[in-house]
Amino acid sequence: MKATTLILLLLFMGLTAHAQGISPARAKFQAADRGLVPTGYYVIIADEQAWKELKRGWHAESDAAFTNLAAHKIVLRESYVLSASPEILRHVLAHECGHIRTGSSSEVMAESWAREHI
Repeated sequence: MKATTLILLLLFMGLTAHAQGISPARAKFQAADRGLVPTGYYVIIADEQAWKELKRGWHAESDAAFTNLAAHKIVLRESYVLSASPEILRHVLAHECGHIRTGSSSEVMAESWAREHI
């Protein structure tokens, strides 16, 4: 399945789930976000199957989260969101937003931005 098709499917599934209530992972993400994610970017909380497909499709290396700057997407691994402490989750989210805010795929630049903004 192409990454674009999968994203649309995941977004639709997220909207359907939202109509039924917020998932525990989405609620935990929202508590960690508190304004970090810039307008125009979308967060996908991916179950294990979707995580593997998105990671492979976008050539990501992380086991927790990654950002696709061109697609304006942050992808969080659902199992990681559920198991991480609120502080660690906020740091990971800030790191991903660091890629966006610096416009760079540099891990050093993203981490520096994260440390300054959490």
